Amino acid sequence: MSVLGRLASGMGRNDERPNVELGEALAASGDAAAIAELVGALTGPAAVASDAIKVLYEAGERRPALLAPHVPACSRRWGAATTAWSGAECMPSRP
Repeated sequence: MSVLGRLASGMGRNDERPNVELGEALAASGDAAAIAELVGALTGPAAVASDAIKVLYEAGERRPALLAPHVPACSRRWGAATTAWSGAECMPSRP
């Protein structure tokens, strides 16, 4: 099943619980492909994009390194501050 089918909107739900649980599960598993799919969904329909943001936020809070490869893409799509804070601790420092 695509990770998008596990979003609240994909399940026909209007609450955040599925998104929080999915973010927790992705952080625990380290599923980089699912994270990439969610980043790609940020330009999709509003409900899907909103759910993807929530899942990425939850995963990034628990395992920031998962978001690090996507920080530039995410910052263009949904709020540079949130993404930068989530990925900052795993980005290499510049001299």
